[in-house]
Amino acid sequence: MRLREVQDWQPYLVAGRRIVSVTEALNLAGVRRLVGYDEAQTAWRGLIGSAVHKATAFMDINRFTWDAMPPEIRDRWDSVSPEVAPYSRAWTEFKIREGFVPRRVEYRIAPKHGSIQFGMTLDREGLLRGVPYIIDLKTPKKQEPWWGVQLAGYELGMIALHAMPAEPPFQWKRAALRLTPESSPPYRLIPYEDPVDFDVFRWALGISVWAKNNYPNAL
Repeated sequence: MRLREVQDWQPYLVAGRRIVSVTEALNLAGVRRLVGYDEAQTAWRGLIGSAVHKATAFMDINRFTWDAMPPEIRDRWDSVSPEVAPYSRAWTEFKIREGFVPRRVEYRIAPKHGSIQFGMTLDREGLLRGVPYIIDLKTPKKQEPWWGVQLAGYELGMIALHAMPAEPPFQWKRAALRLTPESSPPYRLIPYEDPVDFDVFRWALGISVWAKNNYPNAL
């Protein structure tokens, strides 16, 4: 069996030109605010989050559980943090308990919303008890208000990719999955249904492109 690795994040380029990503748009527009985290804490949590994303994606793509993975690959993520294993097991438990079937894993695309092209990578798109969902995996210790806006950006990207009308009812439901290994069950599914999230993302996308065009070092 040839194992499929998960690629490191790279800037989104179209014809050699860098375009903004969903997260960069939220940053440049001031929507994504990491209140209560200092710089070192943010960097450390980001490192753990990145490792968890890679580990869980590897598991899904290659159809492994954490404990069934090749030891040398498990050790690689263990070396980043001992937190990776319990988060990864929590993801498996979510899939089993809730009947989630991933259809797209770390799905990287560059759709257009109106005249603006942006980059995005879906954590997961799939069926939750038969219902299409866009799910973003989260490892922070607290829920953040901007998660719903981030998911709205992903949903608008999928709508554009499939040439669907950018108006309700949409094909997908959207939710953040906060992995909580310390609790039972070890996860919390947080649905987002506020239609204002879509307006906020549209504004953020426009502001971010304006900032990028007028302040070249903004990204």
